[in-house]
Amino acid sequence: MAAVSTISIGDTTKASWANSVKSSTDSLRTDLTGLSATVSVNLKDATEDYTILDDDGYDVILTDATSTVTITLPTASDNSDRVIEIFNKNTGKGKIVGEGSETINATSSATFPEQYNYATILCDGSNWLILNRLASYDTGWINRSDWSNVEMGSSVSKDADSNVAHDLNTPLSKLLVRIFVSTDGTEANSLMVIDTQVDVSSAVRGITLHAVDDNNFKVQTGTNGIIYVADAGGGAAVLDTEDWYYKIRVYLLG
Repeated sequence: MAAVSTISIGDTTKASWANSVKSSTDSLRTDLTGLSATVSVNLKDATEDYTILDDDGYDVILTDATSTVTITLPTASDNSDRVIEIFNKNTGKGKIVGEGSETINATSSATFPEQYNYATILCDGSNWLILNRLASYDTGWINRSDWSNVEMGSSVSKDADSNVAHDLNTPLSKLLVRIFVSTDGTEANSLMVIDTQVDVSSAVRGITLHAVDDNNFKVQTGTNGIIYVADAGGGAAVLDTEDWYYKIRVYLLG
């Protein structure tokens, strides 16, 4: 049998080069394994109001209750460059406030009305900045049979007029609002109503949003109800005395 020869690359043979690569790969794998074993997150499960301390070491705070849980941030001057994540784990509201006059994105507080809302916040040494967040509100399906000249809001009482009380501490111009109606209060039989006003032969049909304050707005319907495009045929359809349901979803922008 002929002898197997190796081909040199510079002063190093292919065989020794391959062994060197394998050794380096094994070493890197060992280093990464050790690194992954040392990474951890300090988590606080807050079932009641909690004030974050300078030295408590928490990276993540879970608000975990069926009522409102308020998280007070630590003194900004003692926590420069600190990043904290706050996640609303349960069905209650999560609320974040600064210490004293310290602000969060130049406001006194940030609220998370819905389960699974969250925020990542950074301290700049003077105040707190929100790097990323999801904050939203949902009325749930509400039954009504009168759609003419009414205010569709958060009240769950049938045919009751009310504001949409979203509690996002944000003006209407910085909110994304979606209004849905359904024949039976299910997603499968729902459609989204576009904000519009129509005046045809003195029949005023449509929806307009009116600001009230940073935590409320009105959804006002026309004197003759709501008009929408029907699924079959694409013609105009009117919602005025139908025994249907509505749901309003609100998202904070930015």
